[in-house]
Amino acid sequence: MVSVISFLFKNFYLLIIGATKFMFTTTTAKISGLNFYEAFSVTALGGILGYFFFYYLFDSVIHLYNIISNHYKNPNKPPKPQKNVPYKKRKKYVKWVRHYGYWGLIVFTPCFISIPLGAFLLRSYFPHKRGKDLIVCFSIVIWASIYTFALYFNEILYIL
Repeated sequence: MVSVISFLFKNFYLLIIGATKFMFTTTTAKISGLNFYEAFSVTALGGILGYFFFYYLFDSVIHLYNIISNHYKNPNKPPKPQKNVPYKKRKKYVKWVRHYGYWGLIVFTPCFISIPLGAFLLRSYFPHKRGKDLIVCFSIVIWASIYTFALYFNEILYIL
């Protein structure tokens, strides 16, 4: 138990990289001199911890935003007409979520979009889906194993 805790303290920066920039964690772990199993565990653990941290952070931020915006609403003022999507970047994310949907967002969160952005989109568009946390964790572990295997055993891939 003590060796696990000391290992995590020594490689805390790898957990932070895994939580934010998931794709670069395995490369950084190999440069740091970690073996296959250590790199895989740091990559997967960093991604999972990052997902839960950002998901619940955005959960409380969105909740606080709703409380503040409801507090300052003027009840006598007529509501503004709804705009479809006002910003170009947000429009891109809405289009992406509508095109790929729930499963596409879960599968592509660790590899193509960052874990904080994926957690925010899952919290915004699919807040009441059951079992999404377990599926996202499974997706993170799968992508961590793919990245780690591809980096550490690339000679085998060249032979194939």
